[in-house]
Amino acid sequence: MNKIPPLETVACKRFSFDRNLSSEGGFTLIELIFVFMIVAILCGLAIPGYHEIIKSVIISDCSQQLSAYNKAVIGYYNTYNELPLNIGTLENHGLVSILACPKDSPSDCSSHPPVKASTRQIGGGGNFNTYWPSPSGHCAIQYRGGYGNYSQFWASPHHNSSYRNWTVSACFNAQTGASKLVKYKYELSQTSKASSTFC
Repeated sequence: MNKIPPLETVACKRFSFDRNLSSEGGFTLIELIFVFMIVAILCGLAIPGYHEIIKSVIISDCSQQLSAYNKAVIGYYNTYNELPLNIGTLENHGLVSILACPKDSPSDCSSHPPVKASTRQIGGGGNFNTYWPSPSGHCAIQYRGGYGNYSQFWASPHHNSSYRNWTVSACFNAQTGASKLVKYKYELSQTSKASSTFC
């Protein structure tokens, strides 16, 4: 005949069993804090890298646009033996389609179709003091041409863009036939742009 264990023994075993279940089923506060710290560190490492990737894509996009515009200037010069005075001249001769964002904020550009840049120039007081926003809205593009033997395009961050500290330049020297595309890791001032020729 089986002996029935005393009541105290059963209660102790049951209490011990329940305690083991509860300790295996959850995390302690220290473990949760440790996990949150690791996630925060990984986010801190990833976000600047993501920002730099977006910035490099914007610079690459603006560089491609300036390269196309510069080739259009060269084509115009080879045909007419003079540099175009403004971007409207390039557009009117069908050498290149120069497009601009119709809005003043990069976040609004994706939801609005681009317009002709010659209708969207901002600023005044001379050819080189005007700019137009690129179709993405992140670049402010300027053109200086028809002055002597040089033409230049500049792209720098639009004042509403959060991706700063870069400039792209494309130039053509009609006298030597040289053309160049240069990327800078800083923003050039208007004075530096106006006084510089790099071809």
